[in-house]
Amino acid sequence: MTPLRRLGLLAACVLAAGAASVAAAAPSQSPFDSLPALQAGVLNGKLVYLTGKDCRARSFDLATLADTPIGAGPLCPSAVGTVLSPDGRLLAYQDFRSGSLGRFAIVRVDGSRRITLGRALYRPIPRNFQNLPLFSPDSRRIAFCSVSRGQLETVVADTGTGRTLEVVRGSCEAAFTQKGLAVRLGSRVVIGGRAVVTIRGAKAATGVGDAIASNPQGTRLAVLVRPSGDSSQLQIRVYRLSGREVGRFTAAVPIPTSIYTLAPNGAAAVVWWGCILQLAPLDAGRHSFRLRYGSDGEPVSYPAFSPDGSFAAMPRSHPLLPGEPSPPPELLILDGRSFKGLYKVGIDVGPAVWLR
Repeated sequence: MTPLRRLGLLAACVLAAGAASVAAAAPSQSPFDSLPALQAGVLNGKLVYLTGKDCRARSFDLATLADTPIGAGPLCPSAVGTVLSPDGRLLAYQDFRSGSLGRFAIVRVDGSRRITLGRALYRPIPRNFQNLPLFSPDSRRIAFCSVSRGQLETVVADTGTGRTLEVVRGSCEAAFTQKGLAVRLGSRVVIGGRAVVTIRGAKAATGVGDAIASNPQGTRLAVLVRPSGDSSQLQIRVYRLSGREVGRFTAAVPIPTSIYTLAPNGAAAVVWWGCILQLAPLDAGRHSFRLRYGSDGEPVSYPAFSPDGSFAAMPRSHPLLPGEPSPPPELLILDGRSFKGLYKVGIDVGPAVWLR
């Protein structure tokens, strides 16, 4: 995450009164400074990514370390708030430039086509922090948040034509699954009008974003809840699409928290701890989770998981003091279960997807 992206997101978030802050870690305490450089032949697959500085599309071969451009010129006004599709062929962002009226745009990474969606978010959404668009696992649909007649709604559109396919009113807490769009409506998580999960003995966590998320394949749902009567405890409950619960992980987290995504293998999650992104390994043996990294001294960014969830790639965000020169950009390679740092690469990565 670039400093601009981090500041842009933080501006949209207000912590609850009395919420604890995270102490800054001294640069010498960083767990990433001593990581070795990634060597050719260690990993497989490729990253399709947008440069954090100027939103240009590039491809990085993890096996050979070859870094090549995909298209010519910047593809969007800024990498801030831009999302790549799971197949790495499309990007989406909300365009606030003059005449765009805040409409969402879908652009091919090679720059060959641009579609502007017909519905727009004309004003900020209260109490919802993660208003980034969502791509379906097959990249054929996109969901985004809007407001109609003063009511929140999730709009689903076709990524090839921009045509609206579905509108779910009353919520912007959504996640794509293989069975369709999942939306939280009160104590229920609904897919296609049918409740697949009913939250019992707890309340959905009301942080600064979503209480539900899916894994990239859309085969699992994660619901973030607070057990009734205990505002200091937080649970991540993981479900199959049938509604069967397959994991329940608890931690002491007293401040507003939201869930961003679940790892492909379900072994980890990414959450917003207040306004700070945190990586959360899930311990199946102890039925607990913990928050890792994510301090003001070592902020983390949105990770791109390898297809099997064994690894995660994450841009390193360096905290800067006034007058301090910007360090060269770095990409971190982490273990996909524990989020332990493994390698680093000297490339400028913003939004990214990890392909086979």
